[in-house]
Amino acid sequence: MVAVPLVDSFVIDATFLLEDAEKAFLGSVAIIDECGRNTSVIYGAVRGLLQLRKILGIVCGIVVVGDDANRVSSPQNINMFCDLLRGIGSNVLHEPTIGVGSLFRSLNLQGEATWIVTRNSSLMQLVASGCGIILRLEG
Repeated sequence: MVAVPLVDSFVIDATFLLEDAEKAFLGSVAIIDECGRNTSVIYGAVRGLLQLRKILGIVCGIVVVGDDANRVSSPQNINMFCDLLRGIGSNVLHEPTIGVGSLFRSLNLQGEATWIVTRNSSLMQLVASGCGIILRLEG
């Protein structure tokens, strides 16, 4: 017998959040923190995550950041994003040398996650009984 989760659980590929934030804040006035770092991209990515939370009703989930994020954002921005999420109590899996697809497969999501949120259509192969994909459009 398979246990049915009481709350939908989400696994979120952060690559598209970082990519959208990088594009949105390109050339804009920087948001500088107390250490003098430009946190505009972090603000945008967290804002995107909070919007997802509101739209999808996310209560339970994990944010996955893999090698794919290195193609769309700087290591400094990725690390600040992950640190901020951990600081507010979010579940974050950050492996900068492993692709998101491999990370998702290693999580063994079958029976655990209800939804995968991504822009990476190659992750459609992870669709299984009880687990679906929400493909986010660009922008």
